[in-house]
Amino acid sequence: MKMTVEKLSKKKRHKLLILVASNIHAGIQCLYIEAQESGWTIIGNQLVPYPQKICDLISQCSQQENPSLNLNDFAQLDYLMTMHYNHCASNLLNTIPKTKQPPDCIVVKKHILWKGTLQDKQADEQWSLDCGDLQVLANNLHAPVLTDFFRQGILEKATAPFSVLYGTMKIAEKIAEESVVFLDLGLVSRLTILDTVGKQVVVDEAVGPCTALLDHAAKEAGKDCGFDRDGTSTLSGKVNTDTLVALITDVSNSVEADFYSDKNHLNEILGHKALKGLSSEDTLATVTAFTAQIANNLFKKIWTSTKKPKSLWLSGGGTNNIALVNFITAYFEPIPVKKIESLDIPHNDRMPLSLGLTVQAYLNKKRLSIKGEKAKTYKHLGRWILPQ
Repeated sequence: MKMTVEKLSKKKRHKLLILVASNIHAGIQCLYIEAQESGWTIIGNQLVPYPQKICDLISQCSQQENPSLNLNDFAQLDYLMTMHYNHCASNLLNTIPKTKQPPDCIVVKKHILWKGTLQDKQADEQWSLDCGDLQVLANNLHAPVLTDFFRQGILEKATAPFSVLYGTMKIAEKIAEESVVFLDLGLVSRLTILDTVGKQVVVDEAVGPCTALLDHAAKEAGKDCGFDRDGTSTLSGKVNTDTLVALITDVSNSVEADFYSDKNHLNEILGHKALKGLSSEDTLATVTAFTAQIANNLFKKIWTSTKKPKSLWLSGGGTNNIALVNFITAYFEPIPVKKIESLDIPHNDRMPLSLGLTVQAYLNKKRLSIKGEKAKTYKHLGRWILPQ
């Protein structure tokens, strides 16, 4: 393994195939880039949905009460995810020019079924559980795979979880602004403010539930497919101001970030007494406004300068939701709201690109921590799986 990693580290330019497993409504984000210290080129990208069987099994496994996934089901999920990672990689590579193949390295952020603290009589230990055997992927593509970033942090007892802030800073440096503000609208919304002059992190914090809450609300409202992707149902509703204030007061800071997408927390929000009596469309509109408002509240708390940033850059699946983007635009006024696509980065690929650029720097033995970032110590960024 050491020889393979050393060989990669000697290269100044890397072709990276990046797979990021997201929630069951989003699927797996697939990105192929060529990266070096001076920049990157996106060669291809796809978003591949999960087959229905995988969705059903993941849903069973993630139930907070009375989980129904037995060992046979888990084995089937493990096998299906193994094959699906291969399917996603092959699909994307079929669109990539042969002159740009094969990849030097495959980077996979696996779908984590569970993470948290193990309640042990002797000690509380952090752990995680995922699925899919990436040895098959490494063998089929004859390329090393780097994965298990979260688990590696646990094993090395890192002082902070794995982050892709190094890669995000590389993206920010391409934007001609002193301070770059990113708001990622994934299952959980995340606010990142970077000072590109001082090359330091101003803030990088989870804001609160985002598409996890909106999807849950749409499902509770009986919407087709269980989510309101483009926000059309939300646009037909009306925000109840009193309910919005009650939600912000009672639940916006009630839990730790790890539980923002926890179903119990989502049920707590949707079960709030102030929402009772509202129509499904008004409920959707109000919780969507809540999602946008708490992001703006965190920004105002952190940003104390009278000089406003030039832009707010949106990324993530939530950018498809017209209603959510409208609320964010209104709450952040007069700061112009822009989508990451205007930088030729697909809206779903800002985080995968940040991951890829972080890995590229790791391969070139760069120091990954940047000023202002929470301390962490990684001897190894993740776990290597070599082709056999």
